[in-house]
Amino acid sequence: MPKTSQKIINQTQKNSLLATLPWSCTHFGSESEIEAYIASLDKWVCVADVHSVADIDAEDIADFIVQAVTQYAKSFADK
Repeated sequence: MPKTSQKIINQTQKNSLLATLPWSCTHFGSESEIEAYIASLDKWVCVADVHSVADIDAEDIADFIVQAVTQYAKSFADK
């Protein structure tokens, strides 16, 4: 297979995956960052910093937010 064809296939697979999972969490101890993939920029952008509060871990909060946004986007797309 020519290299150009493989590049197109790889980009198509990447775009398909990013369309279904456009949010990401990165965790740093008591802080987490929520990132969104911005297709027009072709890069990940930090959209929120989450910090631990009282007995609630930042990782749990960030994961909850990402799941809520993803579920909302899926339900909105189904309409």
